[in-house]
Amino acid sequence: MNSIRLRVLAAAVVVTVSMLVLAGISQLTLLHSGLVRQLDQRLMTAASGLTQAFEQHAQGTTFEWEGIDAGLPLVFIAFDAQGTVVAGSSGKRQIAREFLESHVFDNPSTSLAYNGTLSDGSAARVFPLRFQPRIEVEGYSEHDTPEHAAPASSNADISLFVAGSFDEVNAVMQLAKWRLFWVTLLASGLAAIVLWPVTGFVVRPVNRVAQQIAALDAHRLDERVDVSECPRELQPVILRLNEFITRLAEAFEREKQTTANIAHELRTPLSGLAATLELAASKTRTIEYYQQTIASCRHMSAELQTLVEQLLLLSRLDAGHISMNRQVVDAICMLKESWNEVLSQHPDTSPSVNWSIPEAMQIEIDPTYLRQVFRNLLANALTHGEPSQSVGIFVEKNNSGCTIQIVNTCAGINKDDIPRLKERFFQMDDNRGNTGQNAGLGLAIADQLVKLLDGNLSLELGNNAQFVATVRLDIPEVHLATGCGLPSN
Repeated sequence: MNSIRLRVLAAAVVVTVSMLVLAGISQLTLLHSGLVRQLDQRLMTAASGLTQAFEQHAQGTTFEWEGIDAGLPLVFIAFDAQGTVVAGSSGKRQIAREFLESHVFDNPSTSLAYNGTLSDGSAARVFPLRFQPRIEVEGYSEHDTPEHAAPASSNADISLFVAGSFDEVNAVMQLAKWRLFWVTLLASGLAAIVLWPVTGFVVRPVNRVAQQIAALDAHRLDERVDVSECPRELQPVILRLNEFITRLAEAFEREKQTTANIAHELRTPLSGLAATLELAASKTRTIEYYQQTIASCRHMSAELQTLVEQLLLLSRLDAGHISMNRQVVDAICMLKESWNEVLSQHPDTSPSVNWSIPEAMQIEIDPTYLRQVFRNLLANALTHGEPSQSVGIFVEKNNSGCTIQIVNTCAGINKDDIPRLKERFFQMDDNRGNTGQNAGLGLAIADQLVKLLDGNLSLELGNNAQFVATVRLDIPEVHLATGCGLPSN
Protein backbone atom coordinates (compact mmCIF):
# COMPACT_ATOMS: atom_id res chain seq x y z
CA MET A 1 0.00 0.00 0.00
CA ASN A 2 2.10 2.90 -1.33
CA SER A 3 -0.63 5.57 -1.17
CA ILE A 4 -0.69 7.79 1.92
CA ARG A 5 -4.37 8.42 1.33
CA LEU A 6 -5.16 4.71 1.33
CA ARG A 7 -3.08 4.24 4.46
CA VAL A 8 -4.93 7.01 6.27
CA LEU A 9 -8.24 5.60 5.09
CA ALA A 10 -7.31 2.07 6.17
CA ALA A 11 -6.15 3.32 9.57
CA ALA A 12 -9.38 5.27 10.09
CA VAL A 13 -11.53 2.29 9.09
CA VAL A 14 -9.53 -0.05 11.33
CA VAL A 15 -9.93 2.32 14.28
CA THR A 16 -13.66 2.67 13.61
CA VAL A 17 -14.16 -1.08 13.33
CA SER A 18 -12.06 -1.69 16.44
CA MET A 19 -14.15 0.75 18.45
CA LEU A 20 -17.35 -0.84 17.18
CA VAL A 21 -16.08 -4.32 18.00
CA LEU A 22 -15.02 -3.27 21.50
CA ALA A 23 -18.36 -1.55 22.07
CA GLY A 24 -20.17 -4.61 20.71
CA ILE A 25 -18.22 -6.97 22.96
CA SER A 26 -19.07 -4.77 25.93
CA GLN A 27 -22.74 -4.80 24.96
CA LEU A 28 -22.69 -8.57 24.49
CA THR A 29 -21.10 -8.99 27.90
CA LEU A 30 -23.71 -6.78 29.54
CA LEU A 31 -26.49 -8.56 27.64
CA HIS A 32 -25.22 -11.97 28.72
CA SER A 33 -24.98 -10.85 32.34
CA GLY A 34 -28.52 -9.46 32.19
CA LEU A 35 -29.92 -12.64 30.67
CA VAL A 36 -28.18 -14.76 33.31
CA ARG A 37 -29.59 -12.54 36.07
CA GLN A 38 -33.07 -12.90 34.57
CA LEU A 39 -32.63 -16.67 34.44
CA ASP A 40 -31.45 -16.72 38.07
CA GLN A 41 -34.46 -14.64 39.13
CA ARG A 42 -36.83 -17.02 37.35
CA LEU A 43 -35.12 -19.99 38.95
CA MET A 44 -35.47 -18.39 42.40
CA THR A 45 -39.15 -17.71 41.75
CA ALA A 46 -39.67 -21.26 40.52
CA ALA A 47 -37.83 -22.71 43.52
CA SER A 48 -39.95 -20.63 45.89
CA GLY A 49 -43.11 -21.92 44.22
CA LEU A 50 -41.91 -25.52 44.37
CA THR A 51 -41.39 -25.32 48.12
CA GLN A 52 -45.17 -24.96 48.50
CA ALA A 53 -45.62 -28.44 47.01
CA PHE A 54 -43.78 -30.23 49.83
CA GLU A 55 -45.61 -31.33 53.04
CA GLN A 56 -44.31 -33.14 56.07
CA HIS A 57 -46.63 -35.85 57.52
CA ALA A 58 -46.11 -38.37 60.22
CA GLN A 59 -45.54 -40.94 57.51
CA GLY A 60 -42.93 -38.77 55.74
CA THR A 61 -42.54 -36.02 53.13
CA THR A 62 -44.92 -35.77 50.21
CA PHE A 63 -44.82 -33.68 47.04
CA GLU A 64 -48.04 -32.38 45.48
CA TRP A 65 -47.43 -30.70 42.10
CA GLU A 66 -51.06 -29.84 41.35
CA GLY A 67 -51.86 -26.17 41.72
CA ILE A 68 -48.22 -25.07 41.68
CA ASP A 69 -47.16 -22.65 38.91
CA ALA A 70 -43.38 -22.71 38.70
CA GLY A 71 -43.26 -20.08 35.97
CA LEU A 72 -41.22 -22.05 33.38
CA PRO A 73 -40.50 -25.62 32.31
CA LEU A 74 -38.18 -26.87 35.01
CA VAL A 75 -35.65 -29.52 35.69
CA PHE A 76 -35.52 -30.08 39.43
CA ILE A 77 -34.76 -32.69 42.03
CA ALA A 78 -35.19 -32.72 45.82
CA PHE A 79 -33.39 -34.70 48.54
CA ASP A 80 -34.22 -35.18 52.21
CA ALA A 81 -31.67 -34.94 54.96
CA GLN A 82 -30.56 -38.56 54.39
CA GLY A 83 -29.89 -37.89 50.69
CA THR A 84 -32.94 -39.80 49.48
CA VAL A 85 -34.68 -38.43 46.42
CA VAL A 86 -38.04 -37.02 47.53
CA ALA A 87 -39.21 -35.57 44.21
CA GLY A 88 -37.97 -34.71 40.77
CA SER A 89 -39.00 -33.59 37.33
CA SER A 90 -39.86 -36.03 34.61
CA GLY A 91 -38.26 -36.11 31.21
CA LYS A 92 -34.95 -37.03 29.64
CA ARG A 93 -33.19 -33.92 30.86
CA GLN A 94 -32.00 -34.15 34.43
CA ILE A 95 -29.36 -32.37 36.45
CA ALA A 96 -25.99 -34.05 35.90
CA ARG A 97 -25.02 -36.52 38.63
CA GLU A 98 -21.52 -34.99 38.90
CA PHE A 99 -22.98 -31.65 39.89
CA LEU A 100 -25.35 -33.21 42.41
CA GLU A 101 -22.62 -35.27 44.03
CA SER A 102 -20.58 -32.12 44.65
CA HIS A 103 -23.47 -30.02 45.98
CA VAL A 104 -26.08 -32.32 47.52
CA PHE A 105 -24.51 -32.26 50.99
CA ASP A 106 -23.44 -28.60 50.85
CA ASN A 107 -25.34 -25.86 52.56
CA PRO A 108 -27.33 -24.41 49.64
CA SER A 109 -27.73 -20.66 49.65
CA THR A 110 -30.93 -18.90 48.67
CA SER A 111 -28.99 -16.09 46.97
CA LEU A 112 -26.38 -17.91 44.86
CA ALA A 113 -26.77 -19.86 41.64
CA TYR A 114 -24.15 -22.04 39.94
CA ASN A 115 -23.18 -22.95 36.43
CA GLY A 116 -23.86 -26.62 35.92
CA THR A 117 -24.63 -29.21 33.29
CA LEU A 118 -27.62 -31.37 32.47
CA SER A 119 -27.58 -35.06 31.77
CA ASP A 120 -27.48 -34.45 27.99
CA GLY A 121 -24.31 -32.37 28.37
CA SER A 122 -25.94 -28.98 27.78
CA ALA A 123 -25.04 -26.03 29.99
CA ALA A 124 -27.51 -24.92 32.61
CA ARG A 125 -27.93 -22.61 35.56
CA VAL A 126 -28.66 -24.43 38.84
CA PHE A 127 -30.23 -22.77 41.88
CA PRO A 128 -29.99 -24.73 45.17
CA LEU A 129 -32.35 -24.13 48.10
CA ARG A 130 -32.60 -25.77 51.52
CA PHE A 131 -35.94 -25.41 53.31
CA GLN A 132 -38.32 -27.17 55.70
CA PRO A 133 -41.59 -28.44 54.22
CA ARG A 134 -44.98 -27.57 55.62
CA ILE A 135 -45.93 -29.76 58.58
CA GLU A 136 -49.46 -31.06 58.66
CA VAL A 137 -50.75 -33.02 61.77
CA GLU A 138 -54.19 -34.57 62.00
CA GLY A 139 -56.54 -32.33 63.95
CA TYR A 140 -54.42 -29.25 63.43
CA SER A 141 -54.02 -26.93 60.54
CA GLU A 142 -51.11 -24.86 59.51
CA HIS A 143 -52.94 -21.80 60.90
CA ASP A 144 -52.93 -23.10 64.46
CA THR A 145 -50.83 -21.40 67.08
CA PRO A 146 -47.29 -22.67 67.54
CA GLU A 147 -48.00 -24.28 70.89
CA HIS A 148 -50.60 -26.52 69.26
CA ALA A 149 -48.52 -27.31 66.15
CA ALA A 150 -46.23 -30.30 65.79
CA PRO A 151 -42.60 -29.45 66.49
CA ALA A 152 -40.30 -29.08 63.47
CA SER A 153 -37.32 -31.36 63.09
CA SER A 154 -34.01 -30.47 61.39
CA ASN A 155 -34.05 -33.97 59.95
CA ALA A 156 -36.98 -32.85 57.77
CA ASP A 157 -34.86 -30.34 55.80
CA ILE A 158 -35.25 -30.62 52.02
CA SER A 159 -32.45 -29.78 49.56
CA LEU A 160 -34.00 -28.57 46.32
CA PHE A 161 -32.03 -28.07 43.09
CA VAL A 162 -33.78 -26.19 40.28
CA ALA A 163 -32.06 -25.95 36.88
CA GLY A 164 -32.77 -23.87 33.82
CA SER A 165 -31.11 -24.52 30.46
CA PHE A 166 -28.97 -21.90 28.72
CA ASP A 167 -30.71 -22.67 25.40
CA GLU A 168 -32.78 -19.50 25.44
CA VAL A 169 -29.81 -17.39 26.58
CA ASN A 170 -27.61 -18.89 23.86
CA ALA A 171 -30.25 -18.25 21.20
CA VAL A 172 -30.53 -14.59 22.18
CA MET A 173 -26.74 -14.22 22.29
CA GLN A 174 -26.33 -15.85 18.87
CA LEU A 175 -28.88 -13.46 17.38
CA ALA A 176 -27.12 -10.50 19.01
CA LYS A 177 -23.75 -11.63 17.64
CA TRP A 178 -25.07 -11.84 14.10
CA ARG A 179 -26.63 -8.40 14.44
CA LEU A 180 -23.32 -7.03 15.73
CA PHE A 181 -21.49 -8.60 12.77
CA TRP A 182 -23.79 -7.05 10.17
CA VAL A 183 -23.84 -3.68 11.93
CA THR A 184 -20.02 -3.66 12.07
CA LEU A 185 -19.77 -4.66 8.40
CA LEU A 186 -22.24 -1.96 7.37
CA ALA A 187 -20.51 0.64 9.54
CA SER A 188 -17.14 -0.26 7.99
CA GLY A 189 -18.49 0.30 4.50
CA LEU A 190 -20.13 3.58 5.48
CA ALA A 191 -16.93 4.70 7.23
CA ALA A 192 -14.89 4.00 4.10
CA ILE A 193 -17.35 5.94 1.93
CA VAL A 194 -17.52 8.91 4.31
CA LEU A 195 -13.79 9.01 5.07
CA TRP A 196 -12.63 8.84 1.44
CA PRO A 197 -13.22 12.57 0.75
CA VAL A 198 -11.96 13.39 4.26
CA THR A 199 -8.64 11.64 3.59
CA GLY A 200 -8.40 13.54 0.31
CA PHE A 201 -8.57 16.77 2.29
CA VAL A 202 -5.95 15.44 4.74
CA VAL A 203 -3.38 14.63 2.04
CA ARG A 204 -4.02 17.81 0.05
CA PRO A 205 -0.93 19.55 1.57
CA VAL A 206 1.20 16.66 0.33
CA ASN A 207 -0.06 17.24 -3.19
CA ARG A 208 0.76 20.95 -2.92
CA VAL A 209 4.30 20.13 -1.78
CA ALA A 210 4.64 17.68 -4.66
CA GLN A 211 3.63 20.42 -7.12
CA GLN A 212 6.23 22.80 -5.66
CA ILE A 213 8.92 20.13 -5.93
CA ALA A 214 7.90 19.31 -9.50
CA ALA A 215 8.37 22.97 -10.44
CA LEU A 216 12.04 22.88 -9.40
CA ASP A 217 14.71 22.21 -12.02
CA ALA A 218 18.40 22.90 -12.56
CA HIS A 219 17.66 26.56 -13.35
CA ARG A 220 15.53 27.19 -10.22
CA LEU A 221 17.65 25.66 -7.48
CA ASP A 222 17.68 29.00 -5.68
CA GLU A 223 14.02 28.45 -4.73
CA ARG A 224 12.88 26.51 -1.67
CA VAL A 225 9.67 24.77 -0.63
CA ASP A 226 7.63 27.04 1.66
CA VAL A 227 7.55 25.51 5.14
CA SER A 228 5.06 27.98 6.65
CA GLU A 229 2.12 26.60 4.66
CA CYS A 230 2.90 22.95 5.41
CA PRO A 231 1.35 20.97 8.26
CA ARG A 232 3.52 20.46 11.31
CA GLU A 233 3.97 16.77 10.53
CA LEU A 234 5.46 17.58 7.10
CA GLN A 235 7.76 20.37 8.25
CA PRO A 236 10.73 18.10 9.22
CA VAL A 237 10.53 16.45 5.78
CA ILE A 238 10.38 19.82 4.02
CA LEU A 239 13.32 21.15 6.04
CA ARG A 240 15.43 18.13 5.10
CA LEU A 241 14.31 18.53 1.48
CA ASN A 242 15.36 22.19 1.44
CA GLU A 243 18.73 21.22 2.89
CA PHE A 244 19.10 18.63 0.13
CA ILE A 245 18.21 21.24 -2.51
CA THR A 246 20.88 23.51 -1.02
CA ARG A 247 23.48 20.76 -1.28
CA LEU A 248 22.30 20.00 -4.81
CA ALA A 249 22.66 23.66 -5.78
CA GLU A 250 26.16 23.69 -4.33
CA ALA A 251 27.00 20.55 -6.30
CA PHE A 252 25.74 22.15 -9.53
CA GLU A 253 27.79 25.25 -8.77
CA ARG A 254 30.88 23.15 -8.12
CA GLU A 255 30.29 21.32 -11.38
CA LYS A 256 30.12 24.60 -13.27
CA GLN A 257 33.22 25.88 -11.53
CA THR A 258 35.06 22.61 -12.16
CA THR A 259 34.22 22.76 -15.85
CA ALA A 260 35.50 26.32 -16.05
CA ASN A 261 38.66 25.43 -14.12
CA ILE A 262 39.40 22.42 -16.31
CA ALA A 263 38.91 24.52 -19.44
CA HIS A 264 41.25 27.16 -18.04
CA GLU A 265 43.90 24.61 -17.04
CA LEU A 266 43.80 22.99 -20.48
CA ARG A 267 43.77 26.28 -22.36
CA THR A 268 47.04 27.52 -20.84
CA PRO A 269 49.36 24.70 -22.04
CA LEU A 270 47.47 24.28 -25.31
CA SER A 271 47.82 27.99 -26.04
CA GLY A 272 51.50 27.75 -25.15
CA LEU A 273 51.96 24.79 -27.48
CA ALA A 274 50.16 26.53 -30.32
CA ALA A 275 52.12 29.76 -29.87
CA THR A 276 55.47 27.94 -29.66
CA LEU A 277 54.80 25.87 -32.76
CA GLU A 278 53.50 28.85 -34.76
CA LEU A 279 56.56 30.87 -33.83
CA ALA A 280 58.88 28.03 -34.90
CA ALA A 281 57.02 27.65 -38.20
CA SER A 282 56.97 31.37 -39.01
CA LYS A 283 60.46 31.21 -40.55
CA THR A 284 63.49 29.03 -40.82
CA ARG A 285 65.27 28.57 -37.51
CA THR A 286 68.55 27.12 -36.32
CA ILE A 287 68.88 23.55 -35.12
CA GLU A 288 69.46 24.75 -31.56
CA TYR A 289 66.23 26.74 -31.67
CA TYR A 290 64.24 23.75 -32.87
CA GLN A 291 65.75 21.62 -30.13
CA GLN A 292 64.71 24.20 -27.52
CA THR A 293 61.24 24.34 -29.06
CA ILE A 294 60.86 20.56 -28.91
CA ALA A 295 62.03 20.52 -25.28
CA SER A 296 59.53 23.26 -24.40
CA CYS A 297 56.70 21.39 -26.13
CA ARG A 298 57.60 18.17 -24.35
CA HIS A 299 57.53 20.01 -21.02
CA MET A 300 54.09 21.48 -21.73
CA SER A 301 52.75 18.10 -22.90
CA ALA A 302 54.08 16.54 -19.68
CA GLU A 303 52.16 19.17 -17.71
CA LEU A 304 49.04 18.30 -19.69
CA GLN A 305 49.54 14.60 -19.01
CA THR A 306 49.95 15.27 -15.28
CA LEU A 307 46.73 17.30 -15.21
CA VAL A 308 44.79 14.64 -17.12
CA GLU A 309 46.07 11.92 -14.79
CA GLN A 310 45.02 13.95 -11.76
CA LEU A 311 41.54 14.52 -13.18
CA LEU A 312 41.24 10.83 -14.04
CA LEU A 313 42.26 9.86 -10.51
CA LEU A 314 39.69 12.24 -9.02
CA SER A 315 36.94 10.85 -11.24
CA ARG A 316 37.81 7.30 -10.18
CA LEU A 317 37.79 8.34 -6.53
CA ASP A 318 34.40 10.00 -6.93
CA ALA A 319 32.97 6.94 -8.67
CA GLY A 320 34.48 4.54 -6.14
CA HIS A 321 36.26 2.61 -8.89
CA ILE A 322 39.42 2.19 -6.83
CA SER A 323 40.89 -1.20 -6.03
CA MET A 324 43.17 -1.60 -3.04
CA ASN A 325 46.35 -3.69 -3.17
CA ARG A 326 47.62 -3.76 0.38
CA GLN A 327 51.22 -4.80 0.93
CA VAL A 328 53.69 -4.59 3.78
CA VAL A 329 55.95 -1.66 2.89
CA ASP A 330 58.53 0.45 4.68
CA ALA A 331 56.85 3.85 4.96
CA ILE A 332 60.13 5.56 5.94
CA CYS A 333 61.95 4.40 2.80
CA MET A 334 58.95 5.40 0.68
CA LEU A 335 58.88 8.85 2.28
CA LYS A 336 62.60 9.36 1.55
CA GLU A 337 62.23 8.19 -2.06
CA SER A 338 59.27 10.51 -2.57
CA TRP A 339 61.30 13.44 -1.22
CA ASN A 340 64.12 12.75 -3.66
CA GLU A 341 61.68 12.51 -6.58
CA VAL A 342 59.95 15.77 -5.70
CA LEU A 343 63.27 17.50 -5.08
CA SER A 344 64.49 16.47 -8.54
CA GLN A 345 61.40 18.09 -10.08
CA HIS A 346 62.27 21.41 -8.38
CA PRO A 347 65.94 21.98 -9.29
CA ASP A 348 65.71 25.70 -8.50
CA THR A 349 64.99 25.09 -4.81
CA SER A 350 67.46 24.02 -2.17
CA PRO A 351 65.56 23.83 1.11
CA SER A 352 67.03 22.67 4.37
CA VAL A 353 65.27 19.62 5.80
CA ASN A 354 64.65 18.74 9.41
CA TRP A 355 64.10 14.98 9.70
CA SER A 356 62.58 13.46 12.83
CA ILE A 357 61.71 9.90 11.86
CA PRO A 358 62.34 6.37 13.08
CA GLU A 359 64.94 4.30 11.28
CA ALA A 360 62.24 2.23 9.61
CA MET A 361 58.54 1.49 9.91
CA GLN A 362 56.61 -1.27 8.17
CA ILE A 363 52.88 -0.93 7.59
CA GLU A 364 50.38 -2.88 5.53
CA ILE A 365 48.97 -0.43 3.01
CA ASP A 366 48.53 0.23 -0.71
CA PRO A 367 51.99 1.52 -1.76
CA THR A 368 50.79 3.32 -4.91
CA TYR A 369 48.32 5.55 -3.12
CA LEU A 370 50.59 6.16 -0.12
CA ARG A 371 53.39 7.26 -2.46
CA GLN A 372 50.95 9.60 -4.24
CA VAL A 373 50.00 11.18 -0.89
CA PHE A 374 53.67 11.72 0.01
CA ARG A 375 54.45 13.26 -3.39
CA ASN A 376 51.49 15.65 -3.29
CA LEU A 377 52.20 16.89 0.24
CA LEU A 378 55.94 17.28 -0.33
CA ALA A 379 55.37 19.01 -3.68
CA ASN A 380 52.93 21.38 -1.99
CA ALA A 381 55.57 22.21 0.63
CA LEU A 382 58.19 23.01 -2.03
CA THR A 383 55.88 24.83 -4.44
CA HIS A 384 54.13 27.14 -1.99
CA GLY A 385 56.87 27.54 0.61
CA GLU A 386 59.31 30.39 1.03
CA PRO A 387 62.42 30.27 -1.25
CA SER A 388 64.80 30.06 1.70
CA GLN A 389 62.56 27.78 3.64
CA SER A 390 63.11 24.94 6.02
CA VAL A 391 60.94 21.85 5.55
CA GLY A 392 60.23 19.66 8.55
CA ILE A 393 59.32 15.99 8.10
CA PHE A 394 58.23 14.20 11.27
CA VAL A 395 57.00 10.62 11.73
CA GLU A 396 55.70 9.16 14.96
CA LYS A 397 54.29 5.72 15.52
CA ASN A 398 51.86 4.65 18.24
CA ASN A 399 49.78 1.62 19.19
CA SER A 400 46.92 2.42 16.81
CA GLY A 401 48.87 3.66 13.80
CA CYS A 402 51.26 6.39 12.78
CA THR A 403 51.35 10.15 12.33
CA ILE A 404 53.25 11.90 9.51
CA GLN A 405 53.73 15.68 9.60
CA ILE A 406 55.16 17.93 6.88
CA VAL A 407 55.85 21.50 8.00
CA ASN A 408 56.90 24.43 5.81
CA THR A 409 56.89 28.21 6.03
CA CYS A 410 54.18 29.74 3.86
CA ALA A 411 53.71 33.51 3.81
CA GLY A 412 50.52 35.09 2.51
CA ILE A 413 48.15 32.46 3.90
CA ASN A 414 45.63 33.12 6.67
CA LYS A 415 43.41 30.90 8.77
CA ASP A 416 40.33 31.67 6.68
CA ASP A 417 41.97 29.95 3.70
CA ILE A 418 42.70 26.69 5.57
CA PRO A 419 39.21 25.09 5.21
CA ARG A 420 39.25 25.76 1.45
CA LEU A 421 42.66 24.27 0.73
CA LYS A 422 41.11 20.83 0.14
CA GLU A 423 38.72 22.22 -2.46
CA ARG A 424 39.49 21.31 -6.04
CA PHE A 425 41.25 23.97 -8.12
CA PHE A 426 41.46 26.31 -5.13
CA GLN A 427 44.49 28.59 -5.24
CA MET A 428 45.42 31.56 -3.11
CA ASP A 429 46.59 33.40 -6.21
CA ASP A 430 45.86 33.28 -9.92
CA ASN A 431 49.21 31.74 -10.82
CA ARG A 432 48.46 28.85 -13.12
CA GLY A 433 51.68 28.93 -15.04
CA ASN A 434 52.72 25.39 -14.12
CA THR A 435 49.61 23.51 -15.12
CA GLY A 436 50.54 20.12 -13.75
CA GLN A 437 51.80 21.47 -10.44
CA ASN A 438 49.72 24.56 -9.58
CA ALA A 439 46.28 23.36 -10.67
CA GLY A 440 45.02 23.23 -7.09
CA LEU A 441 44.36 19.49 -7.12
CA GLY A 442 47.24 18.14 -5.03
CA LEU A 443 45.71 18.57 -1.56
CA ALA A 444 42.24 17.53 -2.79
CA ILE A 445 43.65 14.26 -4.17
CA ALA A 446 45.78 13.68 -1.07
CA ASP A 447 42.74 14.17 1.19
CA GLN A 448 40.63 11.61 -0.67
CA LEU A 449 43.47 9.10 -0.89
CA VAL A 450 44.15 9.36 2.86
CA LYS A 451 40.47 8.68 3.55
CA LEU A 452 40.68 5.69 1.21
CA LEU A 453 43.63 4.43 3.28
CA ASP A 454 41.55 4.63 6.49
CA GLY A 455 43.28 7.80 7.62
CA ASN A 456 42.74 11.50 8.09
CA LEU A 457 44.48 14.57 6.62
CA SER A 458 44.37 17.77 8.67
CA LEU A 459 45.74 21.17 7.64
CA GLU A 460 46.72 23.80 10.20
CA LEU A 461 48.42 27.16 10.34
CA GLY A 462 50.87 27.34 13.22
CA ASN A 463 53.02 30.10 14.63
CA ASN A 464 55.35 32.14 12.41
CA ALA A 465 53.29 31.32 9.28
CA GLN A 466 54.14 27.63 9.53
CA PHE A 467 51.84 25.46 7.46
CA VAL A 468 51.38 21.96 8.95
CA ALA A 469 49.95 19.00 7.00
CA THR A 470 49.28 16.02 9.29
CA VAL A 471 48.44 12.52 8.06
CA ARG A 472 47.09 10.08 10.64
CA LEU A 473 46.88 6.49 9.44
CA ASP A 474 44.87 4.04 11.48
CA ILE A 475 46.97 0.94 10.82
CA PRO A 476 46.55 -1.82 13.45
CA GLU A 477 50.06 -3.22 13.20
CA VAL A 478 53.05 -0.86 13.00
CA HIS A 479 56.51 -2.16 13.84
CA LEU A 480 60.16 -1.27 13.23
CA ALA A 481 62.24 -3.01 10.61
CA THR A 482 65.57 -2.58 8.85
CA GLY A 483 65.41 0.71 6.95
CA CYS A 484 67.44 2.88 4.64
CA GLY A 485 69.62 5.90 5.26
CA LEU A 486 68.57 9.53 5.32
CA PRO A 487 68.70 11.39 2.02
CA SER A 488 71.11 14.22 1.62
CA ASN A 489 69.78 17.72 1.92
